[in-house]
Amino acid sequence: MFDLDSGEVTIPAGVQKEYPVENKSPRAATLRLDPYGHFNTTRLLRMYFSELEEAGEDYLFPSRQGGHINTNSARNITERLAIEGDVCPKRTDGKPSEFEEAHPHAFRHSVANYMLADPDTRLIDVRNRLRHRSITTTERVYEHYQRR
Repeated sequence: MFDLDSGEVTIPAGVQKEYPVENKSPRAATLRLDPYGHFNTTRLLRMYFSELEEAGEDYLFPSRQGGHINTNSARNITERLAIEGDVCPKRTDGKPSEFEEAHPHAFRHSVANYMLADPDTRLIDVRNRLRHRSITTTERVYEHYQRR
């Protein structure tokens, strides 16, 4: 849910994956679109949404063939944009990826790696950010970051 007047996007709790934290469902997550004002994200989104409305599109990411883009299209777009933007997410082992490894899920691993580079970040914090159902999933994927 985009609130362009306040410059925020909210992911309602009801559409998020459930995770067992003290037997509670996740709260709505609200993020600032452009907290530093450098990219004019709100202005760009207004333009994009206006174009979608003018075209009569029902989807946020429409396909050229109609409907919405599929998983392969999202992967191809992400790879192309990573090459154009010279962006390589980090692998689960913390090393930079190759451009052809830049897919949407790779950015999840990259977020976890950046979080775990901070010595104050706990594995439970990563589990909550990635919304893994079980801490064992997080431990298995990021076991190389286990701190003593």
